[in-house]
Amino acid sequence: MPATRNEPLQLEIGDRNELPVDAGVQLFQGAMAFDDGAGRATSVLGAKFLGHVAAEADNRTGGNGAISVLLHAGRYRAQVLLSGVALTHTGAQVFASDNNTLALTSNGGANTLVGLVKRYVAADTAIVEFMPVHETVATVVQQAHIADFSAASDPPSQAEVNAIVTKLNTLLAQLEAAGVNASA
Repeated sequence: MPATRNEPLQLEIGDRNELPVDAGVQLFQGAMAFDDGAGRATSVLGAKFLGHVAAEADNRTGGNGAISVLLHAGRYRAQVLLSGVALTHTGAQVFASDNNTLALTSNGGANTLVGLVKRYVAADTAIVEFMPVHETVATVVQQAHIADFSAASDPPSQAEVNAIVTKLNTLLAQLEAAGVNASA
C-alpha cells in the first residue's frame, strides 16, 4: 500500500542526493522516489528509482521543481519489509510495486528494479542493498545463454572457432554495457 505517513529507515550506510520535486506531489520520509521522466522526483512508480526520501518534501501546492527533496542515494542498505523473503533469497533482485511496497518479482515488468537482497533477517524482513539510477547497476535479465556451444568435431573447425569467438565477444560487450566488466 502507498505511504501515508513518515517512516524513517534504519540505514546501515548511505549517501545523499537532492532533486527537484514534481508538481502537486508530497514525498514522505522513508518512501521511495522515482523519476517523473523529466528529472524530477515523484511518488509514482517509474522506470527509474531515485532513492528513499530522507526528509519529507511537500510540493502539493507548488509547480514543477518549486522545492527539492533530500534523498538517500548511492548504494545503501536498509532493513525493510519484503513479503515472502526467505534465507534462500540472498542475492535476489528486489522490485518496487509502489513507493512503499517491495516485491521479489517484476510482475511482468510492471514493478521497478530497486536493489538486491543482501541478508535475510526474519519472516518478511531483509537487508536490501538499494541502487538508485545514478549508480552503475548491473541489471540481470533472463535470456538465452549466449555462450552455449558444443564443438561438433575434435579439433573444432575454423567456422566453429569463429562462432565461439563471436558469442564470447557478444557476452563481453553485454557485461561492459551493464558496468560489470571494464571496456577494453
